[in-house]
Amino acid sequence: MFTKPFSLLFFIILFRWKNKLLLVFLAFLVALLGIVAPLLQKIFVDQLTHQSAVIQYLSIPPHLSNWIWLLGGGVALLLSLSLYQLLVYFSTQEAAHAQHAISQELYSHLLKLRPLDYKNKTTGEFISIYATDIPSSTILIEQSLPQGLNIIFPLILTPAVLIQFFGVPALALLPVLIGFVLLNLGLAYRQSLFFYQFKSLAADRIGLVNEWLQNIKSLRIFGWISLFEKKIILARQNETKNRIRMLNNGQTMNALSSSMTFAMTVYIIWLMQKNGTAPTPGNLLAVFWLVSIFLTRSFRQLPWFFTFLFDAWTSIQRLSQVFQLGDDQISEVTKESSSEDSDESLPSGTLTVKNLNLNINNVKILDSVSFEIQPHEFVALIGPVGAGKSLLLLSLLGETNATFDDFKWGTIDLLKIPRKEWKNYFSFIPQDGFLISGTLRENLHFEYQPTKSKDSELLEYLPQVQLNFEQEGFSNGLDTLIGERGLNLSGGQKQRVSLARIFLQKRYVYLFDDCLSAIDVNTEINLLKILFNKPFSNCPKILVTSRFKTLNQFNKILFIQNGKLVDFNHFDALSNNPHFDSFIKKIEAPL
Repeated sequence: MFTKPFSLLFFIILFRWKNKLLLVFLAFLVALLGIVAPLLQKIFVDQLTHQSAVIQYLSIPPHLSNWIWLLGGGVALLLSLSLYQLLVYFSTQEAAHAQHAISQELYSHLLKLRPLDYKNKTTGEFISIYATDIPSSTILIEQSLPQGLNIIFPLILTPAVLIQFFGVPALALLPVLIGFVLLNLGLAYRQSLFFYQFKSLAADRIGLVNEWLQNIKSLRIFGWISLFEKKIILARQNETKNRIRMLNNGQTMNALSSSMTFAMTVYIIWLMQKNGTAPTPGNLLAVFWLVSIFLTRSFRQLPWFFTFLFDAWTSIQRLSQVFQLGDDQISEVTKESSSEDSDESLPSGTLTVKNLNLNINNVKILDSVSFEIQPHEFVALIGPVGAGKSLLLLSLLGETNATFDDFKWGTIDLLKIPRKEWKNYFSFIPQDGFLISGTLRENLHFEYQPTKSKDSELLEYLPQVQLNFEQEGFSNGLDTLIGERGLNLSGGQKQRVSLARIFLQKRYVYLFDDCLSAIDVNTEINLLKILFNKPFSNCPKILVTSRFKTLNQFNKILFIQNGKLVDFNHFDALSNNPHFDSFIKKIEAPL
């Protein structure tokens, strides 16, 4: 797990490390051939001008044709450029493999997270992580690695050639090179700040656009579309201003890189004259080629190398922050058992909860909640807003860090099995049921392109949740298309579709989180009657509800306030509880 930035950095560097060695070797060949090309052309010019001092030094056989040196220089240059393209191609391939590995690891981690682990992270931020930070983190391989290698090898080989073959003093040359590198480092750091700001602003804009799209129906109803659009436009304007500053700084880097190599060429020729090396046509050609052409690419890439390096590091830090979400109690995610996976031989059992405690940010949310629900009982869970009702259900699902003194279903001690397996015993229906963009059949099965083998079973269940094709406008029956997030359905329709799924999920305890709130009272009463009957009659059931006219329909009522269990009793007995009576009067009091 990449909870530390350096662990992710080392993974990116060492991932498929044998291929990285191949990239290093290719980069060395690119630099070596790039050095050989001007040296061979120097020999060609020296022979033309009959100045063969370097030829004699290199012990060049005199019978070789002059044109072979020119041809050799061209071949070396062509090979250098070809190998460079191959280096870029392999680097891109390696980056793609690393992106796939990190994306898979991040996806697996996000599946393990519980709702409270997301903290203040928004959907837009996670989209930005996948769209921006994963590619940026692997830019170390795609850009920084080939750029770095094509900077390091030329910066090592070129001074060595100038010192060895052209008599340039090392003490005069190396400090200037180091100075240029430091100047580029400063420019690159400034550019990296623009890059970091660019990613942050882009993440903010993507988050706003995502929120706008998800809530466009409500925004239109409340007349807030123009206000939200202004917010998005302002974010885009800030992003554009930063991009302009980033581009201006980039052009400045390119201009300085080009001018620096020209100044260095003049400086090296001056050093050669001062040191007694004749400025022959061959020498001038080689120096101009080595410095003004060969090193120009290195100097131009140098600031971008550091820019991409800093940019990748900020993305690695952001990714590590996401990997830090959650805690050590999170278990590996496995496929949840479907109705076909359920063990029909398991007996019905009593749900026992003893001393359930939940702390969030050192605040006690649920305090020593204990209750026992018999197999046939249907319990209403009530309490004021913020009492912890939904968190109580999520704790039973293992979606919080809640602790228990005892937690059993029948004879099965749930505390002795991994939390990931708790969901195999519970069926959960949230208040805002999730719907996919697909057919009604796909939404009921909650999978794409399911078989039609259970259509007859579905057609039997749908009337039980008060869904009638003709009345609901489902003209194509089970093939009726449902829009994304159920935008073409009413709140009540969405809740009834979500409720219909439980008929296909044969679980042993059913948890309903105020999933009947958008349904009229008469329909709710009919649905409650269905849930009292088969196949749910021998299953413990808990329904969070804010409707109190139907409380007399339940076997028992679980009443919590401020995270504490106030009472757990039958409706008639609970009516005599002064806390319950006070709570009901506040709810029913006229405004």
